[in-house]
Amino acid sequence: MKKHILLLVLTVLAVSAFARSEGQGVFSFLDLTYNARASALGGTSIAIRDQDISLATTNPSLLNPTMKNQLALSIVDYFAGITYGQMVYGGKMGKSAAWSAGINYVNYGRFDETTAAGDFTGAQFHASDYAMHIAFAKPLNTLSGLGLPVRFDSLFHVGVKSTFIYSQLADYTASGLALDAAITYYNSKAQRTVTLLARNAGLQLKAYTPGVHEALPFKVQLGYAQKLKKAPLRILATWQHVEHFKLLTDSISTGVIGTAADQVSGPSMFDQALAHVAIGTEILISKNFNIRFGYNLQRRKELGVDTRMSITGLSFGLGFRVSKFQFSYGRAAYHLAGPSNTFSVSMNLQELMHRK
Repeated sequence: MKKHILLLVLTVLAVSAFARSEGQGVFSFLDLTYNARASALGGTSIAIRDQDISLATTNPSLLNPTMKNQLALSIVDYFAGITYGQMVYGGKMGKSAAWSAGINYVNYGRFDETTAAGDFTGAQFHASDYAMHIAFAKPLNTLSGLGLPVRFDSLFHVGVKSTFIYSQLADYTASGLALDAAITYYNSKAQRTVTLLARNAGLQLKAYTPGVHEALPFKVQLGYAQKLKKAPLRILATWQHVEHFKLLTDSISTGVIGTAADQVSGPSMFDQALAHVAIGTEILISKNFNIRFGYNLQRRKELGVDTRMSITGLSFGLGFRVSKFQFSYGRAAYHLAGPSNTFSVSMNLQELMHRK
């Protein structure tokens, strides 16, 4: 089993390195941030290994047996009346393996149907997206199955996640399959975690328009987390889109079309490198309460207004425990138009049922 999982992870990571990364592709909702903790930490958090099952929905190799019987729910107040959320449940297999199953959804609301000239037809239509997933993870104790007598003492963990995607936009529907695979190095003594994650490697099974298939929003991420020994802090950094360097456009328009001034020099190599980085920190005030801050440089560079950058790209939140429930809140500034708010709650169902 360990051999098959490792080979699958390595295959996905290798093959995905050659995947096309131009444009957003289809099913871009897969890249939304679905839990409050990650939202507060810059929009992504793939290298925190603890008992938070909501983080494992993004990185399956974070799954572990402590998440058995955990149920996590999240809801996001997004823009233009859009809401989306997530539900996930975890379980245990044997002594060291773990699994999870869940669903993500996006509700775009109802829209008035109009003609090409803009006249209201009297009808309305609905738009929504769904992603149903199941994941599995296991520590990698040895490579003896591959003929390599190297023992890692459970420092490495591998995980895979399979997702079925369904989308409905008025009378148009589409579906697809995606596979995530990850390898995580976790040193409990040093409180250090490093993760390599490949997301959304897959294909569109049914296109909105017959014969017009699009690529999924594939990406490779590299994450790092370190708990400081002499301070109640955890620092995090994520390098996004390892497979594709140029995230920012090569040129920007000055608004004078057809003139030499229309196109100016694009982002520097330094700016392109910074656009990959999302950083965050957790202030661990106590076991039951912490404060979180994050900064997403790509979000700031792409969505910020030069004359009034404000706090675009910044995010913050907190987490606290009340009785058997763990609550989290995250607020992320995307643009001057306003922030998004994410609320999450998790609980252990077995503890609730045995509560006196």
